[in-house]
Amino acid sequence: MDGSAARILAEKVALLEAREVVIYNALGHLSTMSETYIIRVEARFESAHNLREYHGAPEPLHGHSWKVEAKFLCTKLDHEDMGVDYVHVEKSIRDLAMKLDHRYINEIPPFDKLNPTSENIAKWFFEELNKPEIRQASKLDEVILWEGPFAYVSYRGN
Repeated sequence: MDGSAARILAEKVALLEAREVVIYNALGHLSTMSETYIIRVEARFESAHNLREYHGAPEPLHGHSWKVEAKFLCTKLDHEDMGVDYVHVEKSIRDLAMKLDHRYINEIPPFDKLNPTSENIAKWFFEELNKPEIRQASKLDEVILWEGPFAYVSYRGN
């Protein structure tokens, strides 16, 4: 795409209407995309773990002040103008965090068999939160698991 075509496309994409964004594809065809709401909840927990396999040997036991965030997407609000019931999803993420809080993660299923890496823990949170009875009519987009204030892993399912 040359510079003038890119500029024209950028101008067309910038057109906003009350509750939808107008988008033109590369061929100039009009399509619409409903607005999207992102609902984010988080929980915190303190836990110890050690990787069973880290550079060829078990890692020493250590703990973290973990934070887990879940982001739910919805494009349609319910009859009460809500995308997701905060009370319900906050309780769900906190209940999951409590299963790990002040515990040795390596002893808690599935981590009694699965290496308790941040990646595996984030995926576990995602799979548990992605149940229809928890996410309701929304789509669970992402789980972010912080091992402390400076390092995190993000997991998005299929």
